[in-house]
Amino acid sequence: MAERVKKLNEEIDNLKFRLDEIKQDVMLAEGESVPFELESQVMKKFGQVFKASSTRQQRKQLLNLLVPKVTIDKSRAIDTIELQINEDVIRYLLK
Repeated sequence: MAERVKKLNEEIDNLKFRLDEIKQDVMLAEGESVPFELESQVMKKFGQVFKASSTRQQRKQLLNLLVPKVTIDKSRAIDTIELQINEDVIRYLLK
Protein backbone atom coordinates (compact mmCIF):
# COMPACT_ATOMS: atom_id res chain seq x y z
CA MET A 1 0.00 0.00 0.00
CA ALA A 2 2.77 2.45 0.95
CA GLU A 3 4.63 1.64 -2.26
CA ARG A 4 1.52 2.36 -4.32
CA VAL A 5 1.05 5.73 -2.57
CA LYS A 6 4.70 6.59 -3.23
CA LYS A 7 4.33 5.76 -6.95
CA LEU A 8 1.16 7.83 -7.19
CA ASN A 9 2.85 10.81 -5.51
CA GLU A 10 5.76 10.56 -7.95
CA GLU A 11 3.34 10.41 -10.86
CA ILE A 12 1.49 13.47 -9.52
CA ASP A 13 4.78 15.39 -9.28
CA ASN A 14 5.71 14.40 -12.83
CA LEU A 15 2.32 15.45 -14.15
CA LYS A 16 2.50 18.81 -12.34
CA PHE A 17 5.93 19.43 -13.87
CA ARG A 18 4.61 18.50 -17.32
CA LEU A 19 1.61 20.79 -16.86
CA ASP A 20 3.94 23.69 -16.06
CA GLU A 21 5.95 22.94 -19.20
CA ILE A 22 2.80 22.89 -21.32
CA LYS A 23 1.61 26.18 -19.82
CA GLN A 24 4.97 27.75 -20.68
CA ASP A 25 4.76 26.40 -24.24
CA VAL A 26 1.27 27.81 -24.71
CA MET A 27 2.29 31.16 -23.25
CA LEU A 28 5.28 31.40 -25.59
CA ALA A 29 3.28 30.24 -28.61
CA GLU A 30 0.68 32.93 -28.01
CA GLY A 31 3.40 35.57 -27.83
CA GLU A 32 2.54 36.60 -24.30
CA SER A 33 5.16 38.27 -22.18
CA VAL A 34 7.16 36.10 -19.83
CA PRO A 35 6.03 36.37 -16.20
CA PHE A 36 8.48 38.15 -13.91
CA GLU A 37 8.92 35.06 -11.71
CA LEU A 38 9.96 32.93 -14.68
CA GLU A 39 12.21 35.68 -16.00
CA SER A 40 13.84 35.96 -12.58
CA GLN A 41 14.38 32.19 -12.40
CA VAL A 42 15.94 32.15 -15.87
CA MET A 43 18.31 35.02 -15.08
CA LYS A 44 19.43 33.47 -11.78
CA LYS A 45 20.05 30.15 -13.47
CA PHE A 46 21.85 31.92 -16.33
CA GLY A 47 24.36 33.36 -13.87
CA GLN A 48 24.99 29.95 -12.33
CA VAL A 49 25.37 28.19 -15.67
CA PHE A 50 27.57 30.98 -17.06
CA LYS A 51 29.95 30.77 -14.09
CA ALA A 52 30.01 26.97 -14.33
CA SER A 53 30.85 27.04 -18.06
CA SER A 54 34.41 25.86 -18.42
CA THR A 55 35.34 27.18 -21.86
CA ARG A 56 35.05 30.48 -23.63
CA GLN A 57 33.11 28.76 -26.43
CA GLN A 58 30.46 27.50 -23.97
CA ARG A 59 30.05 31.00 -22.53
CA LYS A 60 29.76 32.48 -26.00
CA GLN A 61 27.06 29.98 -26.99
CA LEU A 62 25.16 30.67 -23.79
CA LEU A 63 25.26 34.43 -24.40
CA ASN A 64 24.15 33.97 -28.01
CA LEU A 65 21.22 31.88 -26.82
CA LEU A 66 19.96 34.62 -24.47
CA VAL A 67 21.14 37.86 -26.14
CA PRO A 68 20.20 38.09 -29.83
CA LYS A 69 20.87 41.83 -30.22
CA VAL A 70 23.03 44.56 -28.69
CA THR A 71 22.87 48.12 -30.01
CA ILE A 72 25.41 50.88 -29.47
CA ASP A 73 24.95 54.64 -29.55
CA LYS A 74 27.02 57.24 -31.40
CA SER A 75 29.63 57.35 -28.66
CA ARG A 76 30.07 53.57 -29.07
CA ALA A 77 28.59 52.85 -25.65
CA ILE A 78 26.01 50.12 -25.18
CA ASP A 79 22.58 51.56 -25.87
CA THR A 80 20.30 48.52 -25.51
CA ILE A 81 20.61 44.82 -24.86
CA GLU A 82 17.73 42.70 -26.11
CA LEU A 83 17.08 39.50 -24.16
CA GLN A 84 15.25 36.62 -25.74
CA ILE A 85 13.66 34.31 -23.19
CA ASN A 86 12.06 31.75 -25.43
CA GLU A 87 11.21 28.09 -25.14
CA ASP A 88 14.77 26.97 -25.93
CA VAL A 89 16.30 29.24 -23.28
CA ILE A 90 13.81 28.11 -20.64
CA ARG A 91 14.35 24.44 -21.42
CA TYR A 92 18.13 24.76 -21.45
CA LEU A 93 18.46 26.77 -18.25
CA LEU A 94 15.70 25.20 -16.17
CA LYS A 95 16.36 21.56 -17.02
